Amino acid sequence: MSVGSNMMEVETALQRDADLLIEWAKKEDMQINADKTKLMVVGHQVHNAVVKVNGKILENVDSFKYLGVMLDKELNFAAQVDYAVSKGKTACAKVGYLIDGR
Repeated sequence: MSVGSNMMEVETALQRDADLLIEWAKKEDMQINADKTKLMVVGHQVHNAVVKVNGKILENVDSFKYLGVMLDKELNFAAQVDYAVSKGKTACAKVGYLIDGR
């Protein structure tokens, strides 16, 4: 996580931290999977950031599920509400299917 007054400052800090994480992982005989690692920049006027892990540019995402909660760029929880509603609709449809015709 990084906070800065401009995007270049944020990218530099994120890249430095990513490099430190890779270094630590190598010492611990672990690997960072760049394909599963995502990058989300939070804010109203958001621009995509460029951060590399193992030579691969991380994918910029608009929303991400973290510890069961959908987070979005503006942290307004609209993505979480949409996710919860869709889960509720799916559950209702399954229950309806079970009682259909009884």
